[in-house]
Parts: sequence; C-alpha cells; structure tokens
Amino acid sequence: MVPVIFETEQAIPLRIEDLLSQEKEDRWCLDLYECTPLVHGVSASGLRALCLYEAPDAEAVRRAVRHLGAPDNLRAWTAASFYRDGFTRRDWPWTDGPLAISRHEPPAEFQSPDVRPAGTEAEPLSPGNGAIVIADFVSLDRTRAIRLYAAPDLEAVRQISGPLSRHDLFAAVPHSD
Repeated sequence: MVPVIFETEQAIPLRIEDLLSQEKEDRWCLDLYECTPLVHGVSASGLRALCLYEAPDAEAVRRAVRHLGAPDNLRAWTAASFYRDGFTRRDWPWTDGPLAISRHEPPAEFQSPDVRPAGTEAEPLSPGNGAIVIADFVSLDRTRAIRLYAAPDLEAVRQISGPLSRHDLFAAVPHSD
C-alpha cells in the first residue's frame, strides 16, 4: 500500500463534518477498492477537500470516489512519505489533537532526483509554537506536496509556513471508524 492524496474542489463550501459523514456512509466502496482513509481535510475557504489514503495506487482511489459520484475535478496522486520528529506510519493516528495540512511546492530537500524512498525520516521541524510537522508527502514526479501537522490551529501553521492562501491550508482530522 502507498500513500495517495485525493483533492477536489467544491462549488458550495463544505464542512469537515459533511466530509466525514459522507465517507462513513460510503465506507463499503472504499473497502471494495482497498482504500484506507487516514486523514480528511477541508480548506479554510471550504471550497477544497484534501484527504490522505493508503491504497494499492492512485487509480484505486479514483475508481472508488468516482463510483460514489464524485465531481469530475478530482485529482488523486501517489506520494512518497517522509516522516519527521520520530513519527512513523505505524504511529497513526499520530495525535489525538487537531491536525492541519498545507499544500505547496515540494520543499527544496525533496526536489533532487535522489529523493529518498518512501518512509524515510526527514530532518525534524518543530518551531516551538505548538505546531509539529508530522510528515511531508511528495508526489512521485516531485511537482506537488502536502505537509501534515499536529497543530493547535491554522494560525500556528501559518507562522511556520509563511503566507498560504485560504485555498492551500486545510483543517484536518484523522479518520475514525
């Protein structure tokens, strides 16, 4: 299984509660395609959703979400994962507090053709404002990335990420059954 990022844009603002409710109702389909939801996020504007799954590949997530009548503008991409500060995939759900996600260009350390294989540790990155970087997920073609944080609020993420549009910053929660 590999990390797969699913992104979509909405015409009407979406709340995280709506996303979780829909995912719970449609869990059978995700199971059918072997897609395990890990984290769900909604942008500050409510017009974008971004979710992290483990799946055989990005196509499995696309098929599952399309089967459920997802919008045509969905994107799913496979990522390499780079955990920080001692976090590992086995530690999931990583925290019992709030999460945040930022979508951005891949950090310079991951733009080299010698990107480390998935699951390797990156340098720690915890600025001391309550936000802790859990992991970076970088597309295999190294053109996009998301960063997952344990953070008390989105402002703590903005302090360490610099200016991010409301479109690229997501309040997130870990999946729970």
